[in-house]
Amino acid sequence: SIVQVLIENQQEVNSLLSNLSEEKQNYRYAEGKWTIKELIQHCIDTERIFNYRALRFARNDKASLQGFEQDGYNDEAYANERDFRMMLAEFNAVRTSTITMYQSFSDDALAVLKGKKNRILLIQKLNELPKSSIRTCLNGYLVQDKDGITDVVDMLETATTSSPTEQQTEDLLFASKICKHTKSNTIVLAKNKQLCASGTGQTSRVDALNQAIHKAKSFDFDLQGAVMASDAFFPFPDCVEIADKAGITAVIQPGGSIKDQFSIDYCNENKVAMVFTKTRHFKH
Repeated sequence: SIVQVLIENQQEVNSLLSNLSEEKQNYRYAEGKWTIKELIQHCIDTERIFNYRALRFARNDKASLQGFEQDGYNDEAYANERDFRMMLAEFNAVRTSTITMYQSFSDDALAVLKGKKNRILLIQKLNELPKSSIRTCLNGYLVQDKDGITDVVDMLETATTSSPTEQQTEDLLFASKICKHTKSNTIVLAKNKQLCASGTGQTSRVDALNQAIHKAKSFDFDLQGAVMASDAFFPFPDCVEIADKAGITAVIQPGGSIKDQFSIDYCNENKVAMVFTKTRHFKH
C-alpha cells in the first residue's frame, strides 16, 4: 500500500543518513549544485506542498493549484546553516504526518486522488516472483536460481584473529546486500552504511576491486576505515592486499577457497578483520 511504502522509505532514509559525516552533509558534486543538506530540505518542503495538494484533492477542492519555485525555496531555507539532526527530526515529523493523513483517507477520497488528470498513484501488490532467471548464451541458455539469501549477523564466521566492530559489522552487512544485487564479478566498498563505489561485471575480481577504488577516489570518497564485500571467495591474497593499501579495514566474503589461509594470514598480519558467510552471491 501507499502507507507501507512511505513507512519503509522513512526507515531507509534514516538508516542511510543517521550516521552521515559533516563532510558528506555539505558535499556537492559540482559548483552550484545542491548539497546533501539542501536536498534533504528540498524533500521536506516538497512533501509538505504535495501533502497540501493531496488533501485538497481528497476534499474535492475545485480551485486551481499554484506551483512553486524550488530554487527560490532552496535559497531562502539556509539549509547548510542548519543542524543535521534537527533536519532529520523535521523529516520524520513531516513523514509521520504524511502517513497519518493517508491513513485517514477513505476509499472515495483515494478514488478522487486517482481520478485527477496526470496524477498516477502506484500501489505495490504482493506477487509471487519467479524463482529462477534465464539468460541466452551461445547455443543454449543459462538458467540460474534466484538468490533468496540475505546475509545476517548470525551467519557470519570470523576468520581472522581480530573481529569487526559493531559499526564495521553493520557496514559489512550493508555492503553484502548491495553485492548480492550487483552483476558478478563484483566488489562493493562502503562506509557508514553508504555506498562508496562498486566494481561490477568484471572477469577478474582484482579488476572489479581496482574499478571500485578508482570510482571511489574519482568522487572524493575517503576509503580509510571503509569495508569491502565480495560475491565470491578470494583464491589469492591479492584482493585483500590491494584493499588494505586503499584503506579498507574489514572484509566480508563467502570463503571456501582451498587457499583461504593466504588471505587470512595477510589480514592477520595487517590488522584487517575478515568474516566468512558461506554463501556465494553470483548474479550473471
